[in-house]
Amino acid sequence: MKKLLLIFSLLCMSISFSQSNREIKTLDYANIEIEIPDKCTAKSKHELLKCNGISVQWMHLNKETLKTVPEQLIKKFSKKTNSKEQIEVISFGATLKGYKFTYKNSESWNRIIVYGIVNKQPLILNVASEDELIAITNSNEFLKKIMKIKR
Repeated sequence: MKKLLLIFSLLCMSISFSQSNREIKTLDYANIEIEIPDKCTAKSKHELLKCNGISVQWMHLNKETLKTVPEQLIKKFSKKTNSKEQIEVISFGATLKGYKFTYKNSESWNRIIVYGIVNKQPLILNVASEDELIAITNSNEFLKKIMKIKR
C-alpha cells in the first residue's frame, strides 16, 4: 500500500518536472485534449491550478492499479474530515464513483475524489476548493466541461 502511494507521488512529481520547461497549452484528460481556460494555470497536462477557486488533478492509471490506488487515496484523504459523502459524477458519458470530503480546519481544502474509466482510460480525478464544492462544480466553466454531479 505504501509502495503504491510512493509510486503515485513520484509519478505526479515526474510529470510536473518533465513538463515544467515547456509551456503547456492544452490538458490531456482521458486522451481528450482540453484547452486551458483563461486566467488558469496548468502545472502539467494533468493538473490545473488556481482556476476560479479550484485546483484539479487527475492521474491516468491502468486497470490493475484502478483496483487498489483509489481506495488508498480515499483512505488518506479521509483522515481529519468533517464529513465524507459518497458521490457519483458523469464525465464524458462515464460514471465515476468516489467521495466528497469537507474538512474541520480551514487549511485543508474540500475535495471530490472520484475514479473510473473515461474514454477507455482508467483515472482518478481530484477536485479541491476552499469553498463548497457542489456550488463550485455548477459554476466553474472548466469543471462543467469535464464533470457533472449525478443527483
